[in-house]
Amino acid sequence: MGSKVSCTPRELILICEDRKGAFSFPTNNEDEVYDRVFVGGRQTATDKDKLKALGITHVLNCAQGIEVFNVDTDQRYYQDVNIKYCGLPVNDEPEANIKKHFKEAVSFIDQALKQENGKVLVHCVAGFSRSATVAIAYLMIRRGMTAQEATRTVRRKRPIGPNEGFLKQLCQLNTKLYPL
Repeated sequence: MGSKVSCTPRELILICEDRKGAFSFPTNNEDEVYDRVFVGGRQTATDKDKLKALGITHVLNCAQGIEVFNVDTDQRYYQDVNIKYCGLPVNDEPEANIKKHFKEAVSFIDQALKQENGKVLVHCVAGFSRSATVAIAYLMIRRGMTAQEATRTVRRKRPIGPNEGFLKQLCQLNTKLYPL
């Protein structure tokens, strides 16, 4: 920490884009983007058999709620399969304050990974914007990565495209972790 590392949303957008300069959409329902950390969408999050087959012990819903572009699950939904749950009510809009949830999200991911054989699914509707942002923030806060390194780490395993507001918040986190 403390080394000079600047960050711009444009830099992060370029990391997320494919070689043709466009965003590609995830073709998998989930991908292991870091050891025992999966990013995915609603389809995996609501398929309890799939979660058990993957060995998922914790589900972090970054799109908690009943709105159209959210996923309405809760701890009761996973009770019968003994999966721990945390829900973050975040809309996928540039003005949404996702960074206010970083501490809770990181703590929940830590809880999952401290458990022997613990695995966490970080998801939103498509596993493209909100969940990718939270996974990147986790890698920055707990694995000592810059925003660029964390974005590349997740992008190597899964197509992602956090909205520009979320990218700005990741750059703000980068500045906090690595002041100029």
